[in-house]
Amino acid sequence: MQNKLAVRNAMRSMKDYVIYMITMGLIAALMFAFNSMLFSDMVGRIVQDIGIMAAMISLVTFVIVLIVAWLINYMVRFMLEKRSREFGTYLLLGMKKKQIAWMYMKENVILGTISFLAGCLFGCFLQQIIMAVFYSIFDMQYEIKIAVSGWGVLMTVGCYYACYGIALIRNRRKFKRMSIRDLMQMEKQNEQVKEGKDGIRQFLMAGSILYILFFTAFIFRGTYTPLRMILGFAGFIAAVYLFYVGFSSFIVRLIKNRHNIIYKNEHLFLLRNLSSKLKTMQFTMGTLTVLFTVALLSGTIAMMFSNYQKQHLDSEFPFDVIVYSPDAYDDFSMEQEAVKKDNTVEETRIYQIYENKTSKMNEYLYTHLAVIGTEYKNKDGSTDYEKIQKKGWQYNTYDTYMKLSDYNALREMIGLSAVTLQDDEYLIHIKEKLEKDLGEDIKRRKIETESGTLHLSQIKTEEFSQSGHNGADYVIVIPDQAAAGMTPMYSVMAMDLEGHASDDLMERLTKIHRINHPTFTEDEDVEEDSMTAYGSDQILVFASDVIVSENANVEMKYVLTSVVFPLIYINIVFLCVALTILAVQQLSDSNKYAFRYGILRKLGLKERERNRLILKQLILFYLCPALIAVFLSIAIALFASGRFILYTGVSTSVFFYYGVSLAIFLGTYLLYFIATYIGFVRNVSAE
Repeated sequence: MQNKLAVRNAMRSMKDYVIYMITMGLIAALMFAFNSMLFSDMVGRIVQDIGIMAAMISLVTFVIVLIVAWLINYMVRFMLEKRSREFGTYLLLGMKKKQIAWMYMKENVILGTISFLAGCLFGCFLQQIIMAVFYSIFDMQYEIKIAVSGWGVLMTVGCYYACYGIALIRNRRKFKRMSIRDLMQMEKQNEQVKEGKDGIRQFLMAGSILYILFFTAFIFRGTYTPLRMILGFAGFIAAVYLFYVGFSSFIVRLIKNRHNIIYKNEHLFLLRNLSSKLKTMQFTMGTLTVLFTVALLSGTIAMMFSNYQKQHLDSEFPFDVIVYSPDAYDDFSMEQEAVKKDNTVEETRIYQIYENKTSKMNEYLYTHLAVIGTEYKNKDGSTDYEKIQKKGWQYNTYDTYMKLSDYNALREMIGLSAVTLQDDEYLIHIKEKLEKDLGEDIKRRKIETESGTLHLSQIKTEEFSQSGHNGADYVIVIPDQAAAGMTPMYSVMAMDLEGHASDDLMERLTKIHRINHPTFTEDEDVEEDSMTAYGSDQILVFASDVIVSENANVEMKYVLTSVVFPLIYINIVFLCVALTILAVQQLSDSNKYAFRYGILRKLGLKERERNRLILKQLILFYLCPALIAVFLSIAIALFASGRFILYTGVSTSVFFYYGVSLAIFLGTYLLYFIATYIGFVRNVSAE
């Protein structure tokens, strides 16, 4: 009997909570698709170690389980409030609390299971899309293949029903403590708006706004430490919640003061409805705003890494093979044998990087690059040479030089045209993103060599493997005779291969190379690369004494994918969870508002005017968390975008990443809003 009643009630609830079930189905589909990818043999064949992505998706899944559990908990409690009279009646008829609690849990599990099964079907389709995107990132052709992993399904079932378990157990305990009287009056509690101290509380809104402005200024101008960032973001989140406490009190005070604006048109009706909702949903609205903010920021960061992959990654490693050696006279014989074992070598170039006991270029970059900032400057603006000696890791001790003959041979190897220099000229090859930081003083610099004085003739900025191999960030190219009196600093081997490199070439070559050139950490007997300088790259850095272009490219793409996919996962789930709560709140309250709109109709309100008033009411309710989230996220997003562009050198507007994320956000928002408006009007018209 109870099972039949649970099934019947679940079927009835489906039509009232369609948006909620669609959202849960989408979440199930995302869980299924991403978990299936983690256990996919096809992914394992592309990347040898899937641990990075597994760790990232597992971490994100844990956060998502908590958020989805909060959504379910909210919805179960919300549905309980709407059906409290029904459950109170069951108690009056003699049913026990335990029986009703189990029946209600079964209803929710039935709804969840229906959503889960539908979501898994859609998840199979979504899995194909994700796999196709994953393969395209690695420039591979994907053939559609439905592959259901038992472990992936098990993980999805576990995560999905863990959300329900957390939420239902909590609500079951709450239900057991309620009396018949509590259940009968529960539905009316949303209308109880406690007033008092609104004059004091409204100042919380001003205080929250001031703190958010302070936090924004700190983001752009502050000095960062882990503790400051943790405290800053904790205060930021607290300010969001306190803002709604103050904002709701501000509206109440505005109505009480009977300002003329509230009596224009339907303002009083709208403000009363809004203040009532904000008073009873302060914590919920704060949480929704935080979710929207995180969704916008995660979408922005995902766009950053995705755009970098499209713009820069394919040209990041121009040489098929390049190997650094601290031995300035290394012949790389063992390394050459290792490469030739499974690969065909078209050309090999072994050359040296020189130094001239001067460090003017290094010192200039330490103190003038925007990516380094003022770290190596004294308070009076002078160069802090002592700090450069102790902590400077970006550049070698002395400026780095290369022979023109070696430079042109390397340019030809990667498909660039040769350059010419007069006997009294030199050129600087520097990373493109750093060229703008070179001032006229360094461009007018003259270099003294045994063969004479050299002056700058040109600056080159093509990709040239300058993260420790061909210099760190830069190399100064000089005529061959000018290098005669210089000291070799280290040697490099560059190779051009025919066809594709073997999949494990970089791993094998690294082992062999480091047997010849062992280096160890101070505390552990662990081999590391032997390079002493890596350049000023930050955020995305791939620096190693041995680089095989194809292998490194796959590794970097995998790392980027391991960041982008989880961020997109967070973006979709957080956005849909928050929008579901907004939509269900309004649709479930539509019956209550039907009575109010019925009174307005009797007072002469026409249907068209009523629909316009409903539209304004929904816009006010929907815009509150959305506008605040946009305001909160835009400063952080623009700051992060600006830093990302500065550190990586991508050619993109600072508004691009956030603009794309905001467009997706608004598009999804609009879909939920339209669905809510249509359902609201239908429910009101039916009364």
